Amino acid sequence: MDLLKEPAWQGLGAIAAILALTAYIWVEVRRRKRRPPTVGRPLVRCFPITDDASERRLYDEVSRLVRSATSTIYRSGRGFKDENRANVYRQIIHADEEALQNGFKITRIHTGLSVANSWASSYARLMSEFPNLEIAVDFNDPAFSDLGIIDPLGYRPVVYMLFEAPLSVTPDTDRRPSLFFVVENAQSLALSLAQQFAQRAKSLKRLRPEDVYLLARKYIYFAWGIDMAARNVLREIPDAKLRGRAVLRGWRRDVSAMLAGPADRSTIHRTGDPNDHFDGVAYEVTWWEKTMLDRRERRAYQSVDVDVELNGSIISAFTYVPLPSSTPGIRSPAGSWINEVIDGAIENEVVDILGELRSLGTPVEHSGEDTG
Repeated sequence: MDLLKEPAWQGLGAIAAILALTAYIWVEVRRRKRRPPTVGRPLVRCFPITDDASERRLYDEVSRLVRSATSTIYRSGRGFKDENRANVYRQIIHADEEALQNGFKITRIHTGLSVANSWASSYARLMSEFPNLEIAVDFNDPAFSDLGIIDPLGYRPVVYMLFEAPLSVTPDTDRRPSLFFVVENAQSLALSLAQQFAQRAKSLKRLRPEDVYLLARKYIYFAWGIDMAARNVLREIPDAKLRGRAVLRGWRRDVSAMLAGPADRSTIHRTGDPNDHFDGVAYEVTWWEKTMLDRRERRAYQSVDVDVELNGSIISAFTYVPLPSSTPGIRSPAGSWINEVIDGAIENEVVDILGELRSLGTPVEHSGEDTG
C-alpha cells in the first residue's frame, strides 16, 4: 500500500481518473444522441397583428419556421389573392420549395376563396416537381386562416395558428390577420393536431397541379332563376361579382313550368335555334365559388357550358339545367320561390321574364326583402 503513496503512482492515478471521466462523458453524449427525442418545456409566443409592419414580421416568422423544419410540415391556409402582395407570399413559397428540395413532406389544406395567378402557378409548379407536396381543398370556413404543425415527432415540434378579423360587419368584407400564436416543444399537442390534420386531409378532395392552376381562374355564371336575386348568391359566395343582365341564345325558358316550382324539370332546354333566347343575370365567380355552386345544385341540376351575350359581347359561361325528375308528376308549390325570381328580375332589369309572368296573371312586385 505504500506504493500508492509514491508521487509517480498518484500522477498516473490522476491521469487514469481523467481518462475515465472523459470516457464516461463520451459514452453519455453518444447515449443521449441515440435515445428518442425528448421535448423541453413548452414555449408560447403571441404576435398581435396591428399594421403592415407587424403583418410582414408574421410572414417572416412563418418562413423561418418552415425553413427550420427537419422532416414533416402540415399547413392550412387561404393563400393570397392580391398580386400586389407577391413580395410577401413569395418568401413563403421559397421556404416551402427549400423544404421540398430537402426531401421533407408538406401536406397543405387550402381553405381560401380565390388566389392570385402567380400564387396558383407557383404551387402548381411545385406540385409538378415534387411528389412530396400534397394539397387538398376544404370548402368549410375555419375559425382560423392558417394552421401549421412542423416536425411533430422532432426535437422541437412547432404549432402555429393565425386568426383573422373581418374589416367590417358586411358579409362580403375581406379579413385581415389579427393574432398569431406559436407553441414550441409541446409534442403531445403537435402529435394530436398532426394526426387530426392528416385524417382531415385524407377525407378532402385532393388537388392535382392542373386543379391548383384553376384556383385563380374566373368564370361567368348565368343565373336564370332565384339566383337572379343577388342576395341568394352573395349569401353563399360573398366574393362573387355581379356583372348585370345577360342573354342566352339557342335556348328557351318555360315560365309556366317555373310557376310550378323549382322541382319542374322542363324549365329550360336547348333548342339550337338562334331565334330562341331568354335573359338572366351574369356573375363573375372563381373556381372555388363555382365548385361551391356545383355542390349546392348537384342533387337537382347539372352544370353545362354555354355562350351568353353580355354588354354586347359573346362570352363563355356556365348555367344549371334541371335533371330528370326521379318522381314524375310531383311538383313543388311556387310560393316564395317565384317571388325570389321576380325580385332578381326587377333588381337587374330582366324584362323578358317579367313580361311573361304578367301575361300569365302573376303579380310582379318586389318583395321588399333585403337584397344584401
